[in-house]
Amino acid sequence: MPKSCDGCGARNFTLEHALCCKTGGLVTRRHNEVRDVLGELCEKAWGNTVKEPIINEDGPGLRGDLAVRGVWEAQREALFDIRVVDTDAPSHASRTVRSVLISAEEEKKRKYLAACEQRHATFTPLVTSVDGVFAPQMQSFILMICERLSEKWSKPYSSIVGWVCW
Repeated sequence: MPKSCDGCGARNFTLEHALCCKTGGLVTRRHNEVRDVLGELCEKAWGNTVKEPIINEDGPGLRGDLAVRGVWEAQREALFDIRVVDTDAPSHASRTVRSVLISAEEEKKRKYLAACEQRHATFTPLVTSVDGVFAPQMQSFILMICERLSEKWSKPYSSIVGWVCW
């Protein structure tokens, strides 16, 4: 590891610093990597996947991470926003990993749900930890992708789950 942070210049560069420093770009990079991988899987499963769709232009304006048609309901747009949480951060020390992830899901819903409903679209927060632990709605979404790919490719569901999750 480098001795100092290339983003903020902190001299004591540690793993903990790398996971939370917003200046260095690693936080953005890990988010975008999750978005891009999920976007590619959605494109394979449903096609017609849009990255960073504008959800609401009024007020502060909202932009999601992915828009995909037909995920939860036929011909209905599904909007997704991703959050990658460092569940080992000191601010989460007194809580379980599951409670931190569910709390992050609820925050996303408060921010996006009303605007998505105005568009007649579904909204799903996709929350994962930096360690790869999925929040409940992310788990459901990953399994939906696996189910869809299994049907589309005529492959056993278990094989697709193994391929997607590893």
